[in-house]
Amino acid sequence: MARARQYTWFVEPRNAFTNEVISRELPEENYFSCIQCDGSERNLWGCDYPYIRNLIASKVSFPLLDFNVFNREGSGRIRQWRFVDAEYERVKRLLAGRGIRSPQ
Repeated sequence: MARARQYTWFVEPRNAFTNEVISRELPEENYFSCIQCDGSERNLWGCDYPYIRNLIASKVSFPLLDFNVFNREGSGRIRQWRFVDAEYERVKRLLAGRGIRSPQ
């Protein structure tokens, strides 16, 4: 039987507002400075996947949130998660179906 894959999740704020939001919600020990990822150094916050989903859902109401998402499978290399935009659009459609609109 196949074992479940273990992922570690990271978020990289792309502006000061997003960094402030994340730093208020995550403990300081989750902050990693100058992590090698995709050939460049990045400042990442370690978190779990439910936090990533909440951050993506919050982006619908707060368009100023700007971030990249990364993950690591097991002890492998850290790589950018390319499905953030697809998840954002899915959440936006779900909320629109419930009558909740983005303030844009």
